[in-house]
Amino acid sequence: MKKIGKNITNLLVKTGVVLGIVAPLALASCKKQDDTPPKLKSIEQYVELDKNGVDILYSAKIANVDRAKLNIKKEGVLISTEEISDVNSIGGNYKKTYSYSTNKDITKGDYEFTIASENSADNLQKTNYTTIVDFPTTVNITNQDINVNQNAQLTLPLVFEDENPEDHPIHATSATASQGQATIEGDNLKIKAPSNYYGPYQLELQFGSTEGGLEKKVLNGNIAEDTRIDYTHRPNPGLNHYGSGDADGDNQLPLNQNDLNRLIAVANGSFTDDNDKRLRDRCDVNGDGYVNLADVDIERKRINGEIPHLPGDWDNEQRPEQEDWGKKMFAIDKTNSTAFPEGDCNQFTDQTYINFHGVSLTDIPKFQEVYNYDFTNNGRFNLPLEEVTLTFYGSDGKITGHAMNAFIFGNPSIYGNICPFEPQYDHLNVQPGEDYFDGTNTLFDLRGPPITLGNKIIDMEIYVSYSIKNKIPTLTYINTNLINPSGK
Repeated sequence: MKKIGKNITNLLVKTGVVLGIVAPLALASCKKQDDTPPKLKSIEQYVELDKNGVDILYSAKIANVDRAKLNIKKEGVLISTEEISDVNSIGGNYKKTYSYSTNKDITKGDYEFTIASENSADNLQKTNYTTIVDFPTTVNITNQDINVNQNAQLTLPLVFEDENPEDHPIHATSATASQGQATIEGDNLKIKAPSNYYGPYQLELQFGSTEGGLEKKVLNGNIAEDTRIDYTHRPNPGLNHYGSGDADGDNQLPLNQNDLNRLIAVANGSFTDDNDKRLRDRCDVNGDGYVNLADVDIERKRINGEIPHLPGDWDNEQRPEQEDWGKKMFAIDKTNSTAFPEGDCNQFTDQTYINFHGVSLTDIPKFQEVYNYDFTNNGRFNLPLEEVTLTFYGSDGKITGHAMNAFIFGNPSIYGNICPFEPQYDHLNVQPGEDYFDGTNTLFDLRGPPITLGNKIIDMEIYVSYSIKNKIPTLTYINTNLINPSGK
């Protein structure tokens, strides 16, 4: 038994165990080894624009980094700093949209996004760049939209678009037209075409905002010839005519204190302008040929609303007022005293038409082919005075003719709303048997603007024709383009 015990003891010693105690050497050799690799640290970021190109979509992914700092610069200037944490042990994603709606610094410009670990020992940093461009402002008006008929008015609602939200609101600031008038009223563009021009024209529209600056759009449109005939209203737009009251010459209604102040200065002699040929014409609002305190009093009453219109406001007057104003203008005109070398009635009639109705630039050469008329007072009175040609058939078979003028105060009817005027005698409302108006066997043609030229005679478009026999008229023709005047 002793031998056996000794052997067991020796075996325990060899195995490192003595009396139930593990030998340190043997324990050390049995310790488990930690072979887990160190955690990797990383930072990633992504910067892009949304589909509209004005919001910045940002995302970051950081792993095993306690905190990171994001610096955002615009045009090199720091505009924002944010802390980003590792929100997930396996790598957290951080997302944010930078928009003008939540941050007014997010506008058009160049941006730099830099994210870096706050632990400098990590040596982790990323930089990305993006740009919000300055989008152009657009307006919903095209060349075709501004096409307009001669002597017509067009109103176009303006709708502006700009992808940059900081550029809103956008408004039109001005509009100019090479022919006629263009104005801005609220969010509308108003175009008033002239009556004495047709053909191509150009319009310039200026628009923008405080943030976006001003832009302009140049459009090329067309003014179509207006074949309609309006014989009861002033033929030409604007206020540069006799008795308009537009003393300050800004061509704007309603008349205001500026007009009254200028009229007072003209009346008392403290203001004159040699370059403004129709200054005194516009200031003579009562039509007596003078500018004085009587005109000041009338204009003041009109501005204050004490009277509905000025004495020469033809389009808002009834026939008795129109006839009265016409007689005053005939007295001022002096065409009847012009000494035409040939003494031709056509010369008196054409010159009166030029001074009262006015002739377009395209029609002036037609008149000059016939006679060297004076266009100094072209359209001075701006009244719808037309021309009349009379053809007389004598019992002896001889044919003679005569020319004069006429107003039409309503639906055209001879001896009624057609009011003939004899320019050689300043005689309004000529009746058959008076002056040169023979109503025995006569053709009566009321005519408008010239359309062709032949045999030294200006061919005017016929409005209305009558055949008169023994002073009894028969309507033989009426132009279908006549505008039927309502209420007259």
